[in-house]
Amino acid sequence: ESPAFSVRVYGNTPMNFRWQINGVDIPGADTATVVLPPVTLAENGALLRCIASNALGIDTSLEAVLSVTSNQRPMPFISFPDPNLLWHGGDTIYFEGYATDFEEGTLGNAHLTWRVNFHHDIHTHPVLGPESDISNGFWIIPNVYETDPDVWFRIYLTAVDSGGLSRTVFSDIYPLKRALRVDGPPGLQLNLDGSTLPVPLDLTAVAGIQRTINAPRAFISGDSLYTFLRWSDNNNTDLTRTFIMPTADLDMRLIYNASPLGDGVGLLGRYYIDDDFDFSVMPSVIRIDPVVDFDWGAGGPDPLLPIDNYAVRWEGFVLPLFNEKLTFHTITDDGVRLWVNDNLLIDKWIPQGPTEWTGAINLDAGKKARIRMEFYELGGGAFAQLRWSSARIPSSVIPKQQLFPPLEFQPAQARGQVWVDDNYNGLQDAGENPIADATVLLLDSVITLVAAQQTDATGNYAFSIPPPGGQFSLRFLLPAALSDYENTTGLNPGYISDPSALQAGGLLTLQAGFAPKRAAIDGLVWLDENNNGFPDLNEAGLEGVPITLLNSDSLGVRTSVSGAQGLFFIDKLPSDTYFLQLFNTDTSLVPGAGLLPNAQTPFFNLATGQQRYLQMAFIPKPVSNTGEKQENNDIEWRIFPNPPVDRLQILLQENGSRALQLSLLDANGKRMYQQNLHTQAGLNQYSLEVQYLHAGLYHVLLESDGKMSVRRFLKL
Repeated sequence: ESPAFSVRVYGNTPMNFRWQINGVDIPGADTATVVLPPVTLAENGALLRCIASNALGIDTSLEAVLSVTSNQRPMPFISFPDPNLLWHGGDTIYFEGYATDFEEGTLGNAHLTWRVNFHHDIHTHPVLGPESDISNGFWIIPNVYETDPDVWFRIYLTAVDSGGLSRTVFSDIYPLKRALRVDGPPGLQLNLDGSTLPVPLDLTAVAGIQRTINAPRAFISGDSLYTFLRWSDNNNTDLTRTFIMPTADLDMRLIYNASPLGDGVGLLGRYYIDDDFDFSVMPSVIRIDPVVDFDWGAGGPDPLLPIDNYAVRWEGFVLPLFNEKLTFHTITDDGVRLWVNDNLLIDKWIPQGPTEWTGAINLDAGKKARIRMEFYELGGGAFAQLRWSSARIPSSVIPKQQLFPPLEFQPAQARGQVWVDDNYNGLQDAGENPIADATVLLLDSVITLVAAQQTDATGNYAFSIPPPGGQFSLRFLLPAALSDYENTTGLNPGYISDPSALQAGGLLTLQAGFAPKRAAIDGLVWLDENNNGFPDLNEAGLEGVPITLLNSDSLGVRTSVSGAQGLFFIDKLPSDTYFLQLFNTDTSLVPGAGLLPNAQTPFFNLATGQQRYLQMAFIPKPVSNTGEKQENNDIEWRIFPNPPVDRLQILLQENGSRALQLSLLDANGKRMYQQNLHTQAGLNQYSLEVQYLHAGLYHVLLESDGKMSVRRFLKL
């Protein structure tokens, strides 16, 4: 072994070191610690010392005696737990081990000592021991424990032989870790085990350890107030959720109801120099205060006002978010009065330090309520705050978005969004994109330009019209790249809206949808009895024939059915290449003029805004020639469901056994799959995997003895 010796020296630095063995300097030994090369029995009893010096002097340590023995150190072994064990909170960890010695053989328990430390990052905490005279034991990992995933346990076993030589070994065991993911609306902040974190949370967590998440009852993010509803995974409605991390990944989501905030700007504040506090004089300051949340302390609200002996009247409207009882809170120093919808809720017109008073009233969501708050400052500190609370809103300062000045001080607004109406239904559906950089013109009653702006990246526009308002229209001009688009929401020619009267505080909301000018298909399905390819006057249209429109990729686009006299019409189609697939259930008829043998039309192109007329005939089924492959009517079979989702079921009723060939073909007749079947007497059932198929028309073909039978299905 290589023994090490160290000294501890106190004094001014720098410090110099020189080690000697038996009075002879050891080369290179010039630090506070020296490690000797492996020693032999001949060096037993050698004397070592260290000579330390600095600028002030020199000193020599006491001599240390080197003892060398032929005795070998014992060898301890930890046989349990397996180092690959992954623990989690709540586990009982069992340990076991033994030790052997070259001279003594297997050592007894009296020679063994155990201890266990818990490691967290760079910190350690004792868990067990030292425990002696045992070869095994256990400890229990609590569920309420360190939540950081950077943790492990280190198990130490020390063996000491009869000669006093010892050796220590250790084994580390690590926790089972899983993903903890928590999501919610943007802007949500959660308290996880005492730490405030924004969603989404994507953390590594130790299984079996207790975690606690606290969610806010409500919060404001962007232009919405979010109020808590439930947890998505268990529908629990508690804001605090305490759970034991499972042994699998855990995904949680908090469901909040988003209530759009208003577009208020605050309350009208009139400030009076008024020793009597009766508002009998003209106001010295008039302004819009976004919120009532002031701590003026020993100062004043405005340079035009004194720091004492003034009064303030805030008035306008408050916009409730929900149908519920709202509690209004005032905190003032000094006096305060509060009216809501002309109801005096708080009347504390007295000198006072900062004091909270409340009053409640039932209000309707989205309906502005009149509000007036009066306040006076007599002397000393000055404080004024207006708050609200309800079953769904925690006590908080009323935000400016919900406060409005009196109507005569409110601008009118015209706003909305311009978007691509992909499905041409005049409604803005999920997934439909906004149109940016569209020009929106605000026009007055004589079509004179008042203002113009371009839509933003979200397609939104907004005009603020100063009081007193008037009669206004909006005109929309699309970017040049969308010149072939048309309006889908009822605008007049030139894309001008009908005039609307807008008074002070009024609101005009106009959403404008546009889509590419659409094409259409109309036509006729008829019985061409004389097979001349022309609908003669005496030939009837075929009513009730299912028609599917597919694009060039055989993807279904639209379905229809021929109506009276065999007429059909499919409109609002984008420009593309298409074909029609007809389904005729009358087996006495076969495709004729305008149709391919599989009852499809040839491909045709539809240009933007084009209307195409098609005529398609069925003719009486001719007598077949010998040798042709015929429809096999002796196969009794059906397919379901139609359309299928993942699998298509095939049922065959057979009178005996035989060999059949099953094929799957696409709309163009290309064989995609083939299988040989051996049926038995009775009911036979087979299934086809169809989940990988693209949307479109497909054929299932059964062939036997030169005959075939076909069933068609549509994959959506």
